[in-house]
Amino acid sequence: MFSAGFNVRHRTGYGVRHSAGKAVITMEVKGNVLQTMKLYIPKTHTKNEYENWLNCLSPEVRVIFKVGPSASNWYPLKSFLIEPTRKYCDLFHGGYPKGAMELGRFSAEHSLNGMYTLFVKLSSVEFIVNRAAKIMPMYYKPSALEVAEFSDGFCRVHITEFPEINDLIEYRIAGWIEKALELHGCKDIQIDIPKSMTNGDPFTEIRLIWN
Repeated sequence: MFSAGFNVRHRTGYGVRHSAGKAVITMEVKGNVLQTMKLYIPKTHTKNEYENWLNCLSPEVRVIFKVGPSASNWYPLKSFLIEPTRKYCDLFHGGYPKGAMELGRFSAEHSLNGMYTLFVKLSSVEFIVNRAAKIMPMYYKPSALEVAEFSDGFCRVHITEFPEINDLIEYRIAGWIEKALELHGCKDIQIDIPKSMTNGDPFTEIRLIWN
């Protein structure tokens, strides 16, 4: 995929491979998502810690994080997001997957800045949650999210399609939504994931309560 000159070709669709006679979908992640990881880790850790994280990555992935992922390119989800996030959690969070939630929170803070800050503050919470469910598939493909329930101070968001679902992805998306609500002005946010496709449930449920 990558040449010696670090030119990344644009991906136009997710991959399909076959295993034991069955089609297996290989998911992709938009470069914007990877960019926030490249920004966050050096910002919150020492240079040596950042270098240690880079050295844990495969050579192909390490090159892209060093030169900077292209915002408009698509990259294989597992090797470019899930595995680097796992290394991050192993190094700095004792292997606990909630380290991925920090990355999701920073991603929301980074993407909802500038003129979007005012937009988030003026929008209703219901609009923000629905918008989050709609835009996530623009960064992870193929995927689908929906708002299963919304009331004053409570909502349930379901991830219904995510062929390469992983607990790190679930926590990252949960962190993104949590931070978006904080930027709106919600207080005392409580968040949990009572159902998980990673654990065999038919969908992943992200449940939020706030004041």
